[in-house]
Amino acid sequence: MLAELVGPADVMEESIPVTAICGTLCSSLYKLKDIDNTYGGFFIFPEISVRVEGNFRLKFKLYEIISGQSILMKCAYSNVFTVYSSKGFPGMEESTFLSRSFSDQGARIRIRRGSKMLNKS
Repeated sequence: MLAELVGPADVMEESIPVTAICGTLCSSLYKLKDIDNTYGGFFIFPEISVRVEGNFRLKFKLYEIISGQSILMKCAYSNVFTVYSSKGFPGMEESTFLSRSFSDQGARIRIRRGSKMLNKS
């Protein structure tokens, strides 16, 4: 699965420069247990960062590779998220239970043990 940065609008995708996003933009399928202790297939993108301020979504593209050819199977979009300037950044939230569960099962995910909200006084 591949991830790419797109604009926040639902209808038309804005053209976002490729240099605006960096990190691991490709993921293989992982067989892991979810929060209900049920096995499922998950794609993990632990290190994606966006270099420009604004509101964006991630577009995830699932490909099947057959005989050296890649065939686009499905696309899915994340919710809209906000990228802040370093001065306006409100701080990091604690990792989710699902992220901690995946990490406990061996997935390489950086886990935050507490909320690190910055004091804006």
